[in-house]
Amino acid sequence: MRVLIVDDDLTFSKMLKETLDGYGHVSDLTFDAMSGTQRAIDQHPEVILLDKRIPAGNAFIVKERLARNESTRNIPVIMITGYSTDEDTAQAEKMGFYKVMSKPFTARDLIETLGHIERHEGAPAAA
Repeated sequence: MRVLIVDDDLTFSKMLKETLDGYGHVSDLTFDAMSGTQRAIDQHPEVILLDKRIPAGNAFIVKERLARNESTRNIPVIMITGYSTDEDTAQAEKMGFYKVMSKPFTARDLIETLGHIERHEGAPAAA
């Protein structure tokens, strides 16, 4: 699967990338709302891991921008956060996020979630 990671925590992002790549996925990193939105439009990943708090915006703003673009509106977006509240989860559900994953989460949880997306969203299996 092609996965776009949008998170300003460089250490965490690199760890996610190494984990995903180790499981046969192809991942790309970006660190703020503007570049994350543009990269999603340009590269059309099969899933986006989007941190709640990022420079130049937040996960809700990026999701709204993606939803307005015909080429990105159906990409599953997983919000990742270390600061989850019930209100955030409710808003994420209302906005159509695929899932909210609270940090820390295990590699197994992430890989299982991606597997579920592959099986249920029609994404091709990783090479």
